[in-house]
Amino acid sequence: MERTGGLGRFGEVVAARRARLGLTRFEVRDAGGPSDTTLGNIENGTLGRAPSPATLKKLDLGLQWAKGSAADALAGGEPIPLENRSDENSRPGNYSSGPDSIVLPLDEINNLFALHRELNAVQESCRGSDQPAGLDQITASFNAFVSRVAGRYATAVLEQNGGPGSTLPLVAEMAFARFLDEPATGEDPLEHEEQLYRRWLAGRHAEIDEEMDARFRERWGERERRG
Repeated sequence: MERTGGLGRFGEVVAARRARLGLTRFEVRDAGGPSDTTLGNIENGTLGRAPSPATLKKLDLGLQWAKGSAADALAGGEPIPLENRSDENSRPGNYSSGPDSIVLPLDEINNLFALHRELNAVQESCRGSDQPAGLDQITASFNAFVSRVAGRYATAVLEQNGGPGSTLPLVAEMAFARFLDEPATGEDPLEHEEQLYRRWLAGRHAEIDEEMDARFRERWGERERRG
């Protein structure tokens, strides 16, 4: 049966990618792709409608395409394999500006609100009198928290531009020099690991043992799979 139109071409692109990866439909499904039935209908041109946005996102994940590639292919464009994107990211001078947003744990957000209330309460009490002794401590705590938030953003950008097989662009080294060069303290174990993870993303492995390297590779690989 001859297939025509956009859905027919799209099915051929999907089938060709799966064949190139050497994956079964079940393996694509297990890697985060759509069900084997849906995938079969897409490849055979028998789905009867355009795939939903959710299905297109699953195709990106299961077929190891860059985010938005399935939608581009459906519109007549060419998908971008993740391996090609990794090659581009490894070239010096190619720099991604980073995500539009980052996810903060609820505890961190609650801390921000609590510190904000405390700071404003102390400032209000300062009016018409000498600065209370607690203002410096609260301000220092607030600045430290903001620094941690900025560090999370630095991690997100470094994940997009660094990691195994990539050469971190000089502009990224300069922009986040503070987070890469500051001493990795042991006061907070989670912050300590976050600092070392940023250094690992930048190719600085002096303080990274084999166990930590494996853990960081797993974390970086999970971000790659999420796209």
